[in-house]
Amino acid sequence: KGDIIPEEVAGNDWEPWSEPYEVASGSAITSPSPRKYMKVRATLLSDDSESFATLDEIRVNFSDPVASSLQGRVVPNRVDSLGVERSFALKVEIGSLQEGFDEVLVQPPPGMKLNFDPTRESLFAGPASAFEEEADVTTFELGNVRVVKAVPDSLHLAFDSVGSGVEVLQLNFRGTLLTAGGRLQVQMRNSEGDGFWQRVDEKVPRNSLQLVAKPKTKTLFSDLTIIPPVFTPNGDDVNDLVTMNFTVLMVGASTAVAAEIFDLNGRRVRRLEEQRSISSGAYSITWDGRDEENALLPPGLYAVRLRLVSNTEDTGVANREMLRTIALAY
Repeated sequence: KGDIIPEEVAGNDWEPWSEPYEVASGSAITSPSPRKYMKVRATLLSDDSESFATLDEIRVNFSDPVASSLQGRVVPNRVDSLGVERSFALKVEIGSLQEGFDEVLVQPPPGMKLNFDPTRESLFAGPASAFEEEADVTTFELGNVRVVKAVPDSLHLAFDSVGSGVEVLQLNFRGTLLTAGGRLQVQMRNSEGDGFWQRVDEKVPRNSLQLVAKPKTKTLFSDLTIIPPVFTPNGDDVNDLVTMNFTVLMVGASTAVAAEIFDLNGRRVRRLEEQRSISSGAYSITWDGRDEENALLPPGLYAVRLRLVSNTEDTGVANREMLRTIALAY
């Protein structure tokens, strides 16, 4: 009889392995809460065939949580059009509070802009009974709500500390979805404590904080404007440049966006390109009236074609490119 070799098999109550932690100095644990147990798997590597790697220690730092659990959902989580600003409500169900909280951070999926105006939107906190269907939550509105970080890719709000008796937090905000969707990342913290954020988990896993776009009309380009419609690149600093403003939708990958300028004979005279890590979003591409050799072009009408530098033949979208005219005069 050989040696007994024990093997641990995770039950249904264990989450799958998290993503690898690449930061050697440490990073936040990403498993869902509440977290009662933790299993660590380490891969040891060595670049020297004569030596082997060793693991000396694993350090885990614990901090007091905001609450025993934070579970959120966003309403609505399905939209029927892209590039259109709409109102959303984020509701967070709060387990027993440990030390209260005074900040919330919402990070949207790539290609989504968030807006919160204290004069238009509100933040509420109170008992669960106050947030039942069609209940009036006006009396539970929080005061002194401040936008800490006003940037399109996140929404960071601060407010007077919320303590005992609070079981639900509701944040009303506006957002513009430009891609097929993704997950809202929500965190809360007590700024007077150790400063660590506690993640808000989904009320229903892989569903409650997921935004899904099902647009009736699938288009890649929208809201194209050309300013000014007639430009005069004569060096007098008045209308020397023409700007093409437009929005790219439904593209999450790093795909270049090209603006190609053609004369009326169909000859391409200039190609302008911009590439981002996430292609969806608002663009402003300018043209100075010069060709690829930096020579001023003669006055007349020119055509600009916007397109993605990729194969989009099988995407099922209505307009894979957009064509407009530009007038050049002196």
